[in-house]
Amino acid sequence: MLAAAAAHIVYLRFLCDDAFITFRYAQNLAGGHGFVFNLGERVEGYTNFSWLLLCAAMIRLGVTPELGTQWLGGACAILTLACGLYYLREHGTSPWWFALLLAANGGFAAWATGGLETALFTLSVLLAFLGAASALERRDRERPEPARFDHRLALGAAGVLLAALTRPEGLLVAGLLSVALATLAVARRLTFRALAAWAALWALPYACYFAWRVAYFGHLLPNTFAVKSGGTYLLPIGLAYLGTVAQRLHLVGFVIPLLALAIVRRPLGFRSGLGGLAALLVIPYLAFVALVGGDFMDLGRFVVPLLPIVAIPAALGWGALERFLAERMSRPVAIGVVALLLATYAVLNLATSRDSTRAWHRGVDSIGLLRDYRADWTRVARVLTKASTPSDTLAITAAGIIPYYTGLYTIDQLGLVADDLGGYRARRTTNLPGHGKIASGELIMRLRPQFLIGHPVVVDSISEVRPSLMTEPGWADSLNQIYRVIGAEASIDPPRYFALAVRIDRLGAFMANAQLLNPARRQPSP
Repeated sequence: MLAAAAAHIVYLRFLCDDAFITFRYAQNLAGGHGFVFNLGERVEGYTNFSWLLLCAAMIRLGVTPELGTQWLGGACAILTLACGLYYLREHGTSPWWFALLLAANGGFAAWATGGLETALFTLSVLLAFLGAASALERRDRERPEPARFDHRLALGAAGVLLAALTRPEGLLVAGLLSVALATLAVARRLTFRALAAWAALWALPYACYFAWRVAYFGHLLPNTFAVKSGGTYLLPIGLAYLGTVAQRLHLVGFVIPLLALAIVRRPLGFRSGLGGLAALLVIPYLAFVALVGGDFMDLGRFVVPLLPIVAIPAALGWGALERFLAERMSRPVAIGVVALLLATYAVLNLATSRDSTRAWHRGVDSIGLLRDYRADWTRVARVLTKASTPSDTLAITAAGIIPYYTGLYTIDQLGLVADDLGGYRARRTTNLPGHGKIASGELIMRLRPQFLIGHPVVVDSISEVRPSLMTEPGWADSLNQIYRVIGAEASIDPPRYFALAVRIDRLGAFMANAQLLNPARRQPSP
């Protein structure tokens, strides 16, 4: 099952543009410039501190984050699966159902890579969950004395700390588990000393990190909160996102055993408290995901960290359902029924994975489209690198791949890494989470970047080239006075083209330098 999960991960491996924002921060950190996107500007435009540190360490060791994050994320996913298998084996339960639920899941496989921190966060959340679950088992094993602090609670506290340092949602996980363990302490199922030791183990280091953050950046919250928080109007979009994820990942495979057991009133035995603990984490977490509007990328990145937590009671449910059926029919037939249902789940998920490797946009971007973005925008970065000078600046909405490879000072038109959000306007016409602000025309006119790209649209024919500059309405005439929109050749073989606006005083130099891309052509593409 571990090998099957690894094969699924390799099949769906990719890198998304957002990961390159972290890579640029890591590049500057490794180079001794600090936690900055643009040199000299302390803006917390990332929300994955521990992952950023790991990326910086890779760079210092001579490993590119484009490669290193693929291996590290995949290893975290496999380790997550192995931890769940070990836990179930240690508790006398067959781990097959758990393994199949995760190994076949397209979301779990896809977001083991992507270049982002999802797999590390998923692993840390599972460790935090299993640490808290260890306190539940004391009473279930008929031990009258309250649970004391031990290595399992310590490991859980380490998981909480890692989760909080990896994603802001880690604090939500920490708060919910604190409520759960405090309830156990009040009920005398856990000593207050054990509760205090668990809390101190993660809260004190995190408090030191938080104090450093505020001192370094000067803000209580990351810049991303100001940019991505859009209010309750995103709630319907977020609920639709959760519905799409449930359908795309066929999460009915997690729900069937729990519903079946509820109908036949079949308890999960001494592990029945796991279901309540999982619900305590999952329900508020999903509410948070809905409130922020979900995500714009396929296969449920924001839901994946919950999958191992739900998979454990679901696997116990599949096992209990198998025993329930075995009492009414032969055991081989009971196993066959459950295996057939889970095989159907696996086949449907693999079909989803295959579908997502194609390039499309259906409210979310498929894995195939994200792969195409990386290839195309890397080509655009090569053009800009050869046709620009180090002092040039660019304005763009895709603030990852192109700024990372060009190294140019970048104006993020969505404001994620903006030093000052005063020049940004609310953009309520979009349903893409994280795209709720746009740089105003006044800001663009004041900063006057040499290159204005907006959303880089790369096409196969020069006749199909169209600009997508993402500028505020009403500023076209003013911008036309200082910019010219041109079609540029992103690559020769295969031929690919894109549009950008070049400041008029830099147009001649850009056109001259662009010829370096293809000396065989006398003139650059119009």
